[in-house]
Amino acid sequence: MPSIEVGRDDHPALSTAHDQHQQELSEWEAAVAKAKQKAQKEPKKPRMTHFWSSDTTPEAIGMMLETSLGITLVRDELAGWVKGFDNYRAGGERQAHLEAWSGRTLKIDRASKETVLIDNPVICVAGGIQPELIVDLTDALDGRRH
Repeated sequence: MPSIEVGRDDHPALSTAHDQHQQELSEWEAAVAKAKQKAQKEPKKPRMTHFWSSDTTPEAIGMMLETSLGITLVRDELAGWVKGFDNYRAGGERQAHLEAWSGRTLKIDRASKETVLIDNPVICVAGGIQPELIVDLTDALDGRRH
């Protein structure tokens, strides 16, 4: 099975977004230094426009969707992605992906961050899976382990 290759060199939009973000970060750092000198409120840190990710959490997806019309999760091996659900907290990641699938507004609240509110989230998943892993994957989703 061929792997899915996504890289900066393959996608000019990603390269442009990254370069633009680096410029915005430099300008932001200068503005922060200036604000500190004048005892003023610091400007908000700029965020990069995202198109895809190969490894992320539901919270990070929400943050990416604030600056993007939609994102694609690209995994060469989907079984590893699904088996990695709930590594941080039981039931959380699996449920978050199911809720995103419904297209309903996402509202993510965390004590350490500002509220993230996303209307009509668009999250695509692309990847492959080996046929012999499908049975293990369905068992893992049902909570059964071999």
